[in-house]
Amino acid sequence: MTAPVLVLGSSGRAGRLLRGAWRTAAGMPAVFHARSPGPGIGLAGPCGPELAPQVGFVPSALLVLSGVTSGSGEELSGNTRLALAGLELGAALGTPLVLLCSSAAVYRPGSSAAPFSETGPAEPERPYGRSKLEMELAAAAWTEAHPEGPRVLCLRLSNIAGADMLGEAVRRAAPEAPLRLDRFAAGTGPRRSYLSPVTFARAVAAAAAAPPEGRFGIVNLAEPGGETGMGDLLEALCTLGHPVPWQWQDAPGGAVPSLALDLARMRALWPGLATTGATAEALAADWLLAGGGRP
Repeated sequence: MTAPVLVLGSSGRAGRLLRGAWRTAAGMPAVFHARSPGPGIGLAGPCGPELAPQVGFVPSALLVLSGVTSGSGEELSGNTRLALAGLELGAALGTPLVLLCSSAAVYRPGSSAAPFSETGPAEPERPYGRSKLEMELAAAAWTEAHPEGPRVLCLRLSNIAGADMLGEAVRRAAPEAPLRLDRFAAGTGPRRSYLSPVTFARAVAAAAAAPPEGRFGIVNLAEPGGETGMGDLLEALCTLGHPVPWQWQDAPGGAVPSLALDLARMRALWPGLATTGATAEALAADWLLAGGGRP
């Protein structure tokens, strides 16, 4: 039997969606960890090598979902500390692969007319993106310093449907305080490379089943088929029976109309990976499926 994947830090929104998606999509067992016990959580405690005695098995892969999305520079540097703690745990357990969650925020919107590739420049303009790039560099250095340790793959995640800022705004929206979505001069709203939580689960399982050959790597992870309009996602939720009160607002200066990722490396790593695709209807359906029926 295939050893389970160990998922660290799975109590946040992305973790809850991944847990929901994993049941129907991944095709292999997983053990989900969080700092505190809760429904669906198999392990609880600090995220680091001190967790090793509780695990009791060698994971087929270890996914570090734990992270910091906002705060001061010191708080955001927690992304590096959590990643290194996950790497140390992976080494202590003898797992062959550690997957780290990076972000498309390492790219600078508007700096390229083409979709962003892993081989192009990473020039984040915001603190969160800079913290994720620093995490990648620290992980690369750790891998080089620990040749006996696990292989490491950084996943530059696109917007996860239901776990991004739009998902959070959807959950806060109410008739008396509708969600406000930017509209640009061309009459369109923001467009992004998106990732279904179902595709995310399948990609993690694929990586666990066939770890990449290199000691350290980076890969963009998103749905093939181009960018998805955020307004289209809101309309798709409505069509599926989950209307969201929302309205347009003029996009402020500095707002980002679009951000697309190049997926050539993803296709090369996992040529048979089943994906949801970039249609708003399919992404919204997976969001609802993984989230237990409510956005």
